[in-house]
Amino acid sequence: MLNCCLVIAAVVTKLVLQLSVEKMGLNWQVFVDAIIGVYCLGVVIVLGILASLHCVLVAKNQTTNEYFKDLYVKNNPYSKGCFRNFLYLWCPPYYPNYINFREEIVESDTQFVPLTSN
Repeated sequence: MLNCCLVIAAVVTKLVLQLSVEKMGLNWQVFVDAIIGVYCLGVVIVLGILASLHCVLVAKNQTTNEYFKDLYVKNNPYSKGCFRNFLYLWCPPYYPNYINFREEIVESDTQFVPLTSN
């Protein structure tokens, strides 16, 4: 989204400079730049709407499915308030790992016998 904003700013700057400094009028390059700028503006608008919807979902601590099915009409039992929901998103709790992946593997004396059908 930031890239599209930068492209829009570059296109607008280029169009303003090209039309004011050169006094050439309109040519095909101006139209191509305008089309790219309009496309990027559309992308920014769509992504902005999507980002704002997800901010609402995080504030309510809901999934997209729960939001559109309207499962929690009155109260969401999992919501902890707007601030704590965002805090949980950015700073999740640490749960200890009980599996030691760095432990050396010791071979056991038992041997596995494949099962055969008789």
